Amino acid sequence: MKTNKGKNSQDITFHAADGTAVYGCIRRPPGDGPFPAVIFIHGGFGNNREYTRELLDWSSVELLIQSGFVVLSTDYRIDSKGKDIDDIVAAFEYVSKLSFVDKDKIIYFGDSHGSYLAMMTAIKTNPFAIIHCWGVVSFAEWYDYISKSKTPAYQQIAGMLNESFGGSPDQVPEAYWQASILAHIDELKCPILIIHGEEDAEVPVAHAYKLAESLKRSKHEYELRIFKNEGHGIRDPQARQEMDEMVLGFLKKQLD
Repeated sequence: MKTNKGKNSQDITFHAADGTAVYGCIRRPPGDGPFPAVIFIHGGFGNNREYTRELLDWSSVELLIQSGFVVLSTDYRIDSKGKDIDDIVAAFEYVSKLSFVDKDKIIYFGDSHGSYLAMMTAIKTNPFAIIHCWGVVSFAEWYDYISKSKTPAYQQIAGMLNESFGGSPDQVPEAYWQASILAHIDELKCPILIIHGEEDAEVPVAHAYKLAESLKRSKHEYELRIFKNEGHGIRDPQARQEMDEMVLGFLKKQLD
């Protein structure tokens, strides 16, 4: 999955609207541009510089660089009340001002929680396209799923959601709904590629199908690819190569 560790990458810092410094790491192809740009948004929790930098070593990124894309991997704050989204907005604004970037062709590429942030940030910005990978689209349904699990990590996340939203989905349904992607489908304007593993035990594949169904009802442009025998992330080398080629093909189709 990884290639060329640290090759031609540059650490950067930009600032969110409230002045908070946000860490990122950027790679660019040779030449003056302007190039289309991909903002890579990692999954898991925020405040993870190591993972932010590590994403630039993914085979997906290498293929994008070779195909003439600038790639910025951005970190964000650990926050469930919108500060993490504000940080991705700041990344978008930073990239759009770079002289070698085509500001009308900025793409979000989200991994897990990063895909949620990509979709929610797209409501506030104007991305060219979104790559949505194995992400949550309904917090209420995900809460119901993880709260029934005996896995300590899931129980901890359920508790965090309960605290953040002020209760369970049964107690504060509107809070969970407004924080979910499905509530904002009509506010999304760009084409979306949805990728998910059929055997995902962390974020069930039902989330991908629900997103696709909602986009279809709203007559929104999208593509859906479900990988059999894959979980939370595409691990098999051949499947990963297929995913990389699919992402590049999707973006080139949008650029043509």
